[in-house]
Amino acid sequence: GINAEYGGDFSKCDQGFRTQFSLVFLEMGVRILSALLLAGFLSAVCATWPVSETTGYLTEQKVTTEDLITVTTEAATTGAVTTEAATTEDSTTKYVTTERTTTLNTDGCSGTRRRTSEETETTSQTPTKTVSEKPTEDYNDDGKETTELLPAVEGKLVPFEPSCNLRVVVTSGAWYGEQWNGDIAFHAGDEELLLIGLHPERNNIAVRNSVFKRGSLQWGYRWLYTDDYPDSNPDGSREYVFSFGADYLLVTCQGEILLTIRYEELADDGLKFLYSIDSVKFKIEGDDSPQSFKYARNCQGSEEKATEEDEEKEEEVDFKTTDLAPAVEGELVPYTPSCDLKIVVTADKGRGSWSWYSSSVEQWNGDIAFHAGDEELLLIGLHPERNNIAVRNSVFKRGSLQWGYRWLYTDDYPDSNPDGSREYVFSFGADYLLVTCQGEILLTIRYEELADDGLKFLYSIDSVKFKIEGDDSPQSFKYARNCQGSEEKATEEDEEKEEEVDFKTTDLAPAVEGELVPYTPSCDLKIVVTADKGRGSWSWYSSSVEQWNGDIAFHAGDEELLLIGLHPEWNNIAVRNGMFARGRSEWGYWWVDNESDGWSYPASNDDFSREYIFSFKEDNFVVTCQNEVLLTIAYGELTADTQEFLSSIDSVKFKFEGEGAPKAFQHARTCQDPDDSEDYRDWKTFSLSDQLTMTVNSGPEETYFVRFPCSDSIWFKLFLDGETEQNSHIELFSRTRGNIYCNKGGYRNWYGGQRTDFNIYPSWQCDGQFMILEVVKTTEQIVLKNGGNILYSKQLGTRDGNCYKKTDEVRTQVWDYD
Repeated sequence: GINAEYGGDFSKCDQGFRTQFSLVFLEMGVRILSALLLAGFLSAVCATWPVSETTGYLTEQKVTTEDLITVTTEAATTGAVTTEAATTEDSTTKYVTTERTTTLNTDGCSGTRRRTSEETETTSQTPTKTVSEKPTEDYNDDGKETTELLPAVEGKLVPFEPSCNLRVVVTSGAWYGEQWNGDIAFHAGDEELLLIGLHPERNNIAVRNSVFKRGSLQWGYRWLYTDDYPDSNPDGSREYVFSFGADYLLVTCQGEILLTIRYEELADDGLKFLYSIDSVKFKIEGDDSPQSFKYARNCQGSEEKATEEDEEKEEEVDFKTTDLAPAVEGELVPYTPSCDLKIVVTADKGRGSWSWYSSSVEQWNGDIAFHAGDEELLLIGLHPERNNIAVRNSVFKRGSLQWGYRWLYTDDYPDSNPDGSREYVFSFGADYLLVTCQGEILLTIRYEELADDGLKFLYSIDSVKFKIEGDDSPQSFKYARNCQGSEEKATEEDEEKEEEVDFKTTDLAPAVEGELVPYTPSCDLKIVVTADKGRGSWSWYSSSVEQWNGDIAFHAGDEELLLIGLHPEWNNIAVRNGMFARGRSEWGYWWVDNESDGWSYPASNDDFSREYIFSFKEDNFVVTCQNEVLLTIAYGELTADTQEFLSSIDSVKFKFEGEGAPKAFQHARTCQDPDDSEDYRDWKTFSLSDQLTMTVNSGPEETYFVRFPCSDSIWFKLFLDGETEQNSHIELFSRTRGNIYCNKGGYRNWYGGQRTDFNIYPSWQCDGQFMILEVVKTTEQIVLKNGGNILYSKQLGTRDGNCYKKTDEVRTQVWDYD
């Protein structure tokens, strides 16, 4: 047989290649010669193989007389550790600084190789400070807000709270293209809750979380592909921002939305997940590690939060009211929803429109697409030639689906002007988009019809694009931005209309039978009816000393939208509306009585008069009599489109003459005027040292106002208590975030209840010296308002504990703040 033994020591390639062998048979010579040639080749490769060197951070250590010092540095490439001995010849305390060691791995040889010729030692009487990309070992992040970027440390837990944004700036050093931009892991102590891996080199985002299910699963991560990963800066850097909002995590890259994850995708209890996060860890080292990785915490409320770059961007686009300008096909035009978009389209009078379905003298009036960068969020197509509006949005479901659009038919598309032009206005309100044509409402769309997160949808819009060219294109298409707060926004025509109808509180005045009186639902309608004391009422059904108290009809021009008939003589209310179907139907009315709704008419005054108030609240229509609730109708019982219904009401008509007519019928408008708010609000003062406790007698809808100086910040809590325990509280930490607490709600994991945190996106409005927060609570929702804008609203459900309960006592608490 053959018994050959050959081997070698490959631990130090530059010391040669040593081989021991035993020759047993002559035919082994060929094998020996081959082995020698292979060893020589490997030795040459090991001696000339290019070493990828990365300078590590510098460390300092004391060296004293005759001590044997071991200086340890991390190998920059593979993480191996080498040691080196050093001694000193004198008795003074000195410092040795070792710069780097290099670790080499090749297929032909392995081990650690020192480059002693390039290692430097600095000896001095005092410590030498070293500037490096990586921090020294004594570096400590105290967890406080920092607007300056700090270099990250691989694998170190850094304090972090979701109330702050995490800003990360990554610089790639690759000459051949994109690089992995690192992993960011959010922790609860040592437990990883969520990891986000940034992979522009793959056009992917990696997510590691036990509950998350989106994307493709590979290597223990969920991979989410994106075909539009934002480009890096010329120096190879990218800026990422991780923002934890009220309902979702938002990750942006270079100012563009890269990823959104709702908390319910990450945990069964989203709020528990959010409030468990207390730290963050970075993974930035590896085979393809970035050249630089820095981070900062930017907390809401910081004056320094807006960077100079953000300020420059704001200066670049000044959203002021603009004059009408010709639109350019397909061009993205800067736009913000805080401005109205005005469109004036002139059709070619010599051309009409023809299709297999119909012919028309009208023309297509163009498409208007609202964008977030290059992404189309919503397109509205104006089609008077079809009596239709086309809507393109991935979530919108109304209308008939055809050719990729949702078509909404209207049988009363407003007529054009004599020159063939029409004026459209697109207005983004607090809850919905309103489109008008020639001053008439054409379309309303609530934001929840367009996106799962309406506020995110609204605040993502940054530009608009027009499509106006085609086979049936209009002759002229012009646009303008009319921005809120601009002195030029109100046109002369608007000013004339305001002068014609000044909706202020009015004194009681006798009503005129059948006359249309200007009215807006933002005002309450007050009616005082006095019965004829000498007359009663008789019918086949009953007799009564009471009398009919008249009919009140709310109109949109000549069209009646809602009629309320007041019948204390029958203990009934008559309702006439195309959708309403409650009570008993008879004579074209629906009769609502005490048997169906459990009420009765309050007694009249000594002079046989009664006072009625008609109020259009946020969610329902309420009628009171003698300060008692007589009737409540949810808008869903009256219309399929609440906003269009309310916006259409412009007048009221009274009917009170006939058999059994009242002796007197008077009316007045009671409008809330901010300028006169001090006249009717009895303000109660509270402060840090003076807590307020106040008993209240609340009805179905509770409204509370809290005011504070415009120049001040906020941190206060409003407690709403029941008879024996706390029902809820509303707390504002600042003008941008707060929470609502429901006692006995949810999992009861926060002081026996559930806390819902939220962010406030709209800007606050200052009313003279004060800002006023309006809190409106019903059994169905809690809404926070300021200056007519909705700051935040929470719908109440079965898991919201005591939040729906009636309030008997209000308490306040204020914290010391800067």
